[in-house]
Amino acid sequence: MQVPISGLNTQASCSTTAPGGTNPPRSPDGDCDASNDPSGGTLLVNAGKTRVAGIDLSTRIQPTSTLSFDAGATFLDLKSRSLTVPAALQSYLAALEVPFNLVAKTTVTAGLRWTLPVPLSLAETVASLDYYHSSKVRSSDQVLPAYDLVNGRLDLNGVGGSNADISFFVRNLFDKKYLASSNVGSAALGIFSGFYGAPRTYGVEVRYRFGD
Repeated sequence: MQVPISGLNTQASCSTTAPGGTNPPRSPDGDCDASNDPSGGTLLVNAGKTRVAGIDLSTRIQPTSTLSFDAGATFLDLKSRSLTVPAALQSYLAALEVPFNLVAKTTVTAGLRWTLPVPLSLAETVASLDYYHSSKVRSSDQVLPAYDLVNGRLDLNGVGGSNADISFFVRNLFDKKYLASSNVGSAALGIFSGFYGAPRTYGVEVRYRFGD
C-alpha cells in the first residue's frame, strides 16, 4: 500500500553539528540541506501490507407502486499487517502502522422516493429525500470529523404532456459545515489545511428530450 508522508522539510534551525540536529523534524535525511528535500515536502512511499475486511448492506422496501425506501451501509475493518516505511521516515507517521487515508470505517445511506398523486396531464411529480453519514476519516496526521448530510429534490417530468422536465433541488439541507477532504499536512510542520464541503445549495434544472 502506498501512502504520502508529509512534513519532510528541513527546518531553519537545523544544524548537523548541534545535538539532535540530524533527527526529524529538523531535516528528513539528516544533512540539513533543503535543496535535496522532496518536492513540496511530501514523499510517496511503499508503506506496507494491509488487510481490509468488511460488509456492504443494501435493501429496498416498496410498500406501494408510488412509494419506496432505500437504505445501505458499509462497515470496514482496517488492519496493518506489516510496516515497510524506512526507519528514517517512521517518525513522520502519526502511529507505527500503515495509515488508511480518506477511508471511512462506516458509511450509511438512506432514501425516500414518492410519486405524488398529481395528474399525469400536469406532470409526473416525484419527491425524494436522501441521507448520508460518514464516520471520521484520517488524512495523514489529520482526522476529519464524522458528518451527516441530507439532500432533497422535486422532479416534474413531462410538464404539461411535453418533453420538458423541471427539477428543484436543495443540497446540504441543514447547512452542515463539514470537512470533505484535506490538503497534505503534517504535525511536524504544525500546519493542517482542509476543504469544506459545499454549504446549503438551491437550484433548478431544466431538461428537454428531443424525439420519442
